[in-house]
Amino acid sequence: MLIESSEPYLQISRMVIFATVSVCAAFFSLVLWFVVRTQRTRFVSGLEGMEGERGVADTDIRPEGRVFVHGEYWDAFSAEPIAKGERIEVVQVVENLRLEVRKVNEQDRVSGIG
Repeated sequence: MLIESSEPYLQISRMVIFATVSVCAAFFSLVLWFVVRTQRTRFVSGLEGMEGERGVADTDIRPEGRVFVHGEYWDAFSAEPIAKGERIEVVQVVENLRLEVRKVNEQDRVSGIG
């Protein structure tokens, strides 16, 4: 009705329609891009954020000990023995706030992973 009218004051310019649709599409595309980017980022806080963090063994870990990660001391355990002062990486956080850790290999540090 607004476009197919014989009266010029009842018609909407096609440029106005195109501009409105373009602005709305750009806005929704930007919002969608932010949502997807947010969903792909890893956790940076809480227990989920501890996975992958690097630290140092505060005591020998055979199979249990203490580590210094993210500015805090944690109780930890490992499947392999880790000596005091060695670099470690958090594998996961298990019940009672204990960390499962693994030794960081020299190759990991050289390749830029750690």
